[in-house]
Amino acid sequence: MKVTIREARLEDLRAMVPLWQQLMDFHEDLEGTYNLVDDAVERWTKYIGPKFDDEDWYILVAELGGKLVGYTAVIVQDYPPVFIATKHGFVETISVDEAHRGKGIGKQLLEAAEVWLRSRGVPEVTVRIDERNPASKALFGSAGFEPFVVVRRKKIKE
Repeated sequence: MKVTIREARLEDLRAMVPLWQQLMDFHEDLEGTYNLVDDAVERWTKYIGPKFDDEDWYILVAELGGKLVGYTAVIVQDYPPVFIATKHGFVETISVDEAHRGKGIGKQLLEAAEVWLRSRGVPEVTVRIDERNPASKALFGSAGFEPFVVVRRKKIKE
């Protein structure tokens, strides 16, 4: 069966929730930083729902046999006005169903997102990934992403 990549519609949101939950479960297992509130699903759907109509967001889904097996959301963001490049893309989230990982679906989603970003005149795209996530490192590396900025974190003691 062939995977279809298409722009997401608000009615896809319900089918995106289990994919988002898989992503959150994976990250929650990494460390306590990603612990979720009890009503996280409700909060996420309220957060992401309005983005379907936001012109600076592009949400894509991957369908296989009529079932959603992945999604990504990218954002066009402005740089401060001191730079020649005025905007950049940011991969806000990406998730592929556990049963379908390693089949190139994530890369297809990223390639489709890049086409949209290019059509908007966006010259580059960035993503933040957890350093302890080898699957994300492999996906983004295979899609041509290179290390760029190091984010450091320090927990503030009480």
